[in-house]
Amino acid sequence: MTPDDELKSAWKAQPLPRQITINADVLLQQIRGNKARFTSEILWSTVFMILGWVVFAFMCIGFGIFCMVRRGAPWEAMSGIFLLAIILLAIAAYTAYTALDRFRQMRRVSVSEPVLACAEESLALMRYEIRLWGNVLWWLLLPLALGVEAAVFALAWTQGVHWLVSRLALRILGIMVILTLGGSWFIHWYVRTYYEPRRQELEALVQELKSQ
Repeated sequence: MTPDDELKSAWKAQPLPRQITINADVLLQQIRGNKARFTSEILWSTVFMILGWVVFAFMCIGFGIFCMVRRGAPWEAMSGIFLLAIILLAIAAYTAYTALDRFRQMRRVSVSEPVLACAEESLALMRYEIRLWGNVLWWLLLPLALGVEAAVFALAWTQGVHWLVSRLALRILGIMVILTLGGSWFIHWYVRTYYEPRRQELEALVQELKSQ
């Protein structure tokens, strides 16, 4: 029988009105398992994000150097590509910083109150994730959109200033605005759907444990 099944059985066995009188070892095992799965999910998603930004950054740098050396492109046209690469590396560095800060704030579980301490630690980790992705527009989407626009406009600059107000340029700008706002809405929706219910459950559990 899994810890989830044991918790459900213990809950259903309580007389009405039901009260939480669950074995502390079972509850601690469940909280630790949930935290371990959530931590692993965060770790691997962060690793893949960092690798993705770094790979894209070096692809931009390689493309810029290739165009300048082999195609004779002026540096002005490639300046936006190099700026985009710098922004991608900055996003990767910030992502790595948040990962280190996230795990640095995790404290050791108290021996005297392991269930409450583990629940509070899980709640702090969940709140950190919600706060981080709540600001995704400023640390990820907006810098990325500005970097792409800078790369496009730098390439277009060699075609003349008039190209910056052409229909194609305005369409590209409109697409980036839609993608940025749409991405922000989707991430906030995901946080409300996936993270917020888990945060509320952990807050209720912590309050219940403190009241006992």
